[in-house]
Amino acid sequence: VAQDYEPTSALVNWQSLMSENMRRVAICESGLKENAVGDGGNSYGVLQIHLPSHPLVTKEQALDPLFSIQWAYDKPPSLWTCARELGVTEW
Repeated sequence: VAQDYEPTSALVNWQSLMSENMRRVAICESGLKENAVGDGGNSYGVLQIHLPSHPLVTKEQALDPLFSIQWAYDKPPSLWTCARELGVTEW
């Protein structure tokens, strides 16, 4: 019997994996919406990963909050407009 696919994000409280600074940036970027699309269809997910600037990230990955959080921790917050506007310099 096949089981329905359940995204990993449904199994983990992904918001608990965010630092307070990352949470502030995500609220600004997407309102914490996993399926947010911005920048004319170029940025996706809770952290609004801009795909033209990050061609190794797929749309599906950007829409996965667990992937996005892990990916973002390796990047400087200054890549995000909201982080610059909020004065966030470290996660």
